[in-house]
Amino acid sequence: MVGNHDTNVFFGALDNSENKAKTIFRMFLSIIVFTGLSLGLYFLRYNIPWGPSFVSTDFSVFFELIASIAYGPIIGTIICLLKFIFAIIIRPTSMISCISNFVIETAFIVTASVYYYKKKYKNAESEGGEVRQYRRKRIITGSFLGMVPALIIQAFSSYFFVFPMLERLYGSKGYTKAFFIQDYQNAVDAITQRFPGLFGKLLPEMTNLWQGILIFNTPATFLKFLSVALITALIYPVISPYLHFNLRARR
Repeated sequence: MVGNHDTNVFFGALDNSENKAKTIFRMFLSIIVFTGLSLGLYFLRYNIPWGPSFVSTDFSVFFELIASIAYGPIIGTIICLLKFIFAIIIRPTSMISCISNFVIETAFIVTASVYYYKKKYKNAESEGGEVRQYRRKRIITGSFLGMVPALIIQAFSSYFFVFPMLERLYGSKGYTKAFFIQDYQNAVDAITQRFPGLFGKLLPEMTNLWQGILIFNTPATFLKFLSVALITALIYPVISPYLHFNLRARR
């Protein structure tokens, strides 16, 4: 049987709530707001400096992580799913990347938030100034744990799903395996020309997709998650009472 703490791990927003109906209504409003904010950041995508032309990233997972920590992984996953559904509706050509990114980001936020709540119920928080630091530690540790499955999924999803699907659907427009490898090589050439002493002997010649994924995609994803984790750990303890509609909230 699922214990009370196990339920709270996945439905953190509803734990110890005296008014479930009121809390559910607030969660519904929060889902709408966080989905809108996440979707807005999703369309503020940017290309990696000196990276391949087809590799871009965004920080929309920031609001999903905040929501997952505040309200539990189920709520965070719903927000992530709604974001990509709306993204596909607005830009149908993004469907392949949206499907892949949904799995990647879900692995990240679910792992991070489950760890956060597991530690919350396992170890009672102390009163006073140490509470914020303890929360920040849980957020950062959980986020690093979440990066492990997310980065593994990102690598295998790119190689076995994203690139094959792009070639299958858009190969006639030039999006072939050879094109992606050449674009990776162009990025390597640009970097070695700009930083010949630093990267000239480190970056190999691009002969397959795995090299490009590990050299460009994976580090970009790692840096994104790292930035999101640090910012979340910094601001979440401060904004937590407002997210819970209670200035006395200690989550």
